[in-house]
Amino acid sequence: MSQRRRLKLPLPDIPEFPARFDARSPVFHGLVRGMLPLCMLTLLCSRPFHGIDLMRSIEEMSEGTWKPSPGSVYPLLRRLERDGLVKGKWHRSRGAPKRVYRLTALGRASLPRMQRKILAELYAAQKIVDTHIVALEASLGRGHDAQG
Repeated sequence: MSQRRRLKLPLPDIPEFPARFDARSPVFHGLVRGMLPLCMLTLLCSRPFHGIDLMRSIEEMSEGTWKPSPGSVYPLLRRLERDGLVKGKWHRSRGAPKRVYRLTALGRASLPRMQRKILAELYAAQKIVDTHIVALEASLGRGHDAQG
């Protein structure tokens, strides 16, 4: 069995912080939805996947915090295939046929550019988030009840 790298989501060391993020939160949803193409292409660098395996792998990497839906994954796979970044092929095994996707040469060549773009966007978002964290911590520190 191959070893998989797991994405760790560090949680702040404050007692009020929930053990898990609320994946329905608009902030969390917006962030991870923009990351989905990069996550899928990065996984496809290692081996071919079918859609359900991509969803499970992302859920596993995020330790259950993020589980992309079929309504997000399959349309994105079709778009990535239309753009020439992945190639899908139907495979029959036990049960229903499954479409297995692999990264194309164009997809592999495009990945570093996508990674740099997402990294720059994450750094910009981090600055905004850090500003909000400082402001919220200051607000809570002025006597507001941290629990609600």
